[in-house]
Amino acid sequence: DQLTKAMESNAALKEFMSSLTIEQMVKISQWNLLLLSAMFSVYFLLIFYFPAIFYKNKNPFIALFISLKDLFSRKFFIVLAVVFAVAIIYMFISAMSALTSQALIPHFIVTMLSFYLMIVFSIWIFDFYNRNFVLSHLGQNIDETV
Repeated sequence: DQLTKAMESNAALKEFMSSLTIEQMVKISQWNLLLLSAMFSVYFLLIFYFPAIFYKNKNPFIALFISLKDLFSRKFFIVLAVVFAVAIIYMFISAMSALTSQALIPHFIVTMLSFYLMIVFSIWIFDFYNRNFVLSHLGQNIDETV
């Protein structure tokens, strides 16, 4: 309840954070870390889900199985490295967004950069999946008409 009230303004949030004990701040940081790691894990596990639906099978359950199989078969470490790089880039953009939140034009530029990077990364995932998991398996029965 106190946290909800503290989110109403920056001054209230600063006052709330200064009133916390060290143990409470550590607990909030641990919850933050847990949420970030859970989001990263879900993003990593589902990175090939939509390309698998688009390229291989329209059934969502079968596509989930195919995407997990493709993720953990070949190119696992390349995908892991790229996902970490994307996460670091988004953390940098988040920090830039927080730093430029008071200035309208720089904040707009950072927001547009974030939007365009999201589109580029989405296209890259589909292209990567197509080149490494679809075109290399053309002998299989793959629906190519979309």
